[in-house]
Amino acid sequence: MFKKIFLVGILNLFSQGLSFVIFSWIAKLSEEDFISTLGVVDSYMWNSITLVSFGIIQIATRDIVLSENWSDIIKKTQATKLSMGLLIMLFGIIAFGVIGKDKYLILLLVPFFSLSLDYALIARGKVVQAALLGFIRTLLPITVLLICIKWEVTVSLYVYIFSLGISFFVYGLISSIILKIRYFYIPNKKFFIEYLKNFRIGLMDFSIIFLQLGIISFADFFYEDKAIANAFLVLKLYYLFKGVQRIIFQTFYKDLLTKNTSFFVNFLELGVSNVFFIGCFIFPETLINLFYDNNYIGLETSFKLIGLAGLIASLASFSPRLMLMKKEKECSNVFILALIFNILFCILFSYYFENQGILLSIIISEIVLTTGFIFHLFKYVELLKIVKLCILYFVFICFAFIIKGFTGDHFLGVLLSVLSVGLMIVYFLFRKKEIFLELNTKN
Repeated sequence: MFKKIFLVGILNLFSQGLSFVIFSWIAKLSEEDFISTLGVVDSYMWNSITLVSFGIIQIATRDIVLSENWSDIIKKTQATKLSMGLLIMLFGIIAFGVIGKDKYLILLLVPFFSLSLDYALIARGKVVQAALLGFIRTLLPITVLLICIKWEVTVSLYVYIFSLGISFFVYGLISSIILKIRYFYIPNKKFFIEYLKNFRIGLMDFSIIFLQLGIISFADFFYEDKAIANAFLVLKLYYLFKGVQRIIFQTFYKDLLTKNTSFFVNFLELGVSNVFFIGCFIFPETLINLFYDNNYIGLETSFKLIGLAGLIASLASFSPRLMLMKKEKECSNVFILALIFNILFCILFSYYFENQGILLSIIISEIVLTTGFIFHLFKYVELLKIVKLCILYFVFICFAFIIKGFTGDHFLGVLLSVLSVGLMIVYFLFRKKEIFLELNTKN
């Protein structure tokens, strides 16, 4: 099971990484206003997917695993999701009709988003099929967009939105065939009741997405295209970083409360955050040239800010630990508080930091999350060991600054800095291999 979870996680990460590489090519070929619009469209998509799943997916996944009548649970869940999807689509029709901006067309596809069956595939143990279908669903639209831009197709955005609809439709249809169930269900008239039952969990799920790419569509009402485009370019990288963190704690999820697993996961999370910080904060020009080009050198401050956010968000496994300890209320309260702070500061900073306000609000929310989780876990985690790990990684950050003093903001500096962290992780695994072997045996 350990190997299956890890391999599926790597496949998902590979699809996201490849998607980011393709996106970086698109950014090199596109104008600022198009990147801004693309960011808003992407943000609306993720927010919509989260809203139709608002708290009911976790319950459905659990019930599908435990129940023999799992097809009835899927029927009820899909009908509820479709009802919310149709409501959001109606809002999109009104918004497009009144405001007339193309970015609202993505909301017409929400019913297709709502009919996705990834949770059902996972609950039925078909995680590999879910990962492979997700791989296709992720790469198809972004690849089509790259081809359109390369060929200078004037309706690239429309083609991209259409290909998104096709990819989600195919994903849902094939999933239903694999599960041997229907694809379409009659909407549930009492769908709001189902969402209200799980409102707190749903709001927590929404907060997680909103604090990454979801904020873009909200910030669009307060910031200019340049600020939206800049934020989207770096938040795509931040989303990839969060994906790596997610793989780490999901792989060892069921043993997160044991001392060895806790220490090992903290070590890996801090290592990933350290590498992310070194790349984005210490060597921003190198990463900008690597992923984008010289036209985006103005993103240097944005890269530094998102690197700082990643460092603050080092201990991502604190939230699932709270959930495992049956402290759902405390966990959701922290996320909701972070969401409120994020929204308020996003609006406030739009008056004082025109280009960086979005990323500054992300940093504020990450501070709230980390502080809140430490407050609730203070009695249960070995903070002294975490502090020692932080000091150890701080030494490598200082070492990276020294390397930069010799190499400048150059790829060689990034390589040497990352290699130093990587060698330290390998050394740890060798010295503490009994911990890793114990984890591997358990899983």
